[in-house]
Amino acid sequence: RPLEIPGIEAFEYRGLVYQNPLLYWFNHYQEPDHAGPRIEIADGAIVIGGGLASLDVVKILQLELTARKLEERGIWENVHEIEKRGIPETLRAHGLTFEGLGLQGCTLYYRRRMHDMPIVPARPDATPKEREKTAAVREKLLRKAMAKFSFRYEPCALPVDKIVEGDRLVGLSFVRTEIRDGGVVPLPETRFSVRAPLVVGSIGSIPEPIEGIEMDGEFYRFEDRQRGILDAERYIFAVGNVVTGKGNILLSRKHSTAIAEEVVAAYVGVEGRDRLDPFTVFSSLEARGHEEAETIARCILPRPPLSAQRRAKLLARVRKRQETVGYDGRYETWVEKIRLAS
Repeated sequence: RPLEIPGIEAFEYRGLVYQNPLLYWFNHYQEPDHAGPRIEIADGAIVIGGGLASLDVVKILQLELTARKLEERGIWENVHEIEKRGIPETLRAHGLTFEGLGLQGCTLYYRRRMHDMPIVPARPDATPKEREKTAAVREKLLRKAMAKFSFRYEPCALPVDKIVEGDRLVGLSFVRTEIRDGGVVPLPETRFSVRAPLVVGSIGSIPEPIEGIEMDGEFYRFEDRQRGILDAERYIFAVGNVVTGKGNILLSRKHSTAIAEEVVAAYVGVEGRDRLDPFTVFSSLEARGHEEAETIARCILPRPPLSAQRRAKLLARVRKRQETVGYDGRYETWVEKIRLAS
């Protein structure tokens, strides 16, 4: 999802990067054939976020900065090992500190309060006491992450404008916010600016448009959002955070499982424990296939056969279509060729 600052998109990869390209780069940049964008990690970055994905972003920035500073001193530490032990403990083993490396680290800016961060979901029917407990857990987890990965956090800060020098983004202007009746209220008189060599947008994701799927603004248009139905007539369903709107992987998996089970029950006729048995599922599908084939056969057999001329014309159309799509008569190899091409 883009930052809601007019004109900021012009500075992508020129001081601005978004979470998904950053995560992809981090997972692949050491591969010899990596051909994606080259992202320069910089100390003192601004991260705009508040959810679980933004914590992944700050971890990547901090881990990469630490590993590179250690390499400059002839110390090689794997970022995954640093992640396990934490930055302070890793540095302590070498007689070093984060500040001693000359690093200030990145800062995570969030428009709400610390205990509002959705890093732990709250049940919709939670009692006030349960909500208080969830808020306390959120704050505890965030403080623990800050200590382990040496980043800073700035609550109630909403980005409203960009700071530009030449052709690069070099910072953002913010205003403070208040939370009133659950909503975010900007306070225009509290404007302040922060300069930074890198800004990372991590305020969630929006689905990519797919040809044939209707959009409702930035999102897909659902016939039934609760059941993930995009198009009942064409049997098109959506699952996971594209429906829930939340980046929590556990919630996405639960939703995906629930929708898949409903689809299996409705269209295959298998419910309960049998849904876990592939033999039962495929047997049910096979039985339905036989039934549909018999229905088609009963409809076709009474009809007079095609004339030789019509049959030849139909087969010619089939061959022409096969040539168009590159089909050589071997289904398995053709499917594999299509898969590799895509």
